[in-house]
Amino acid sequence: MLELVPGVEVVAELPVVYIRSHKAVVLADVHIGYEEEVSLRGGYIPRFQLRHSLKMLEEVFSQVRADRVVFAGDLKHLF
Repeated sequence: MLELVPGVEVVAELPVVYIRSHKAVVLADVHIGYEEEVSLRGGYIPRFQLRHSLKMLEEVFSQVRADRVVFAGDLKHLF
């Protein structure tokens, strides 16, 4: 893991940081539901976002022992 500042590290070259003092992983811009909104507007993109996000979290938790997950915005794309 790459330490950005003391106690804050990038996890596995993913867009996720681990804050050691809080045993927390922080991620942002997950945008669950993006594919559905594009579909509702007549477009098409393959549905992968949820699968991708879950796979990313599996990778994160294989590397760190976190007690918390913090979503720093844009968890769900459309409400």
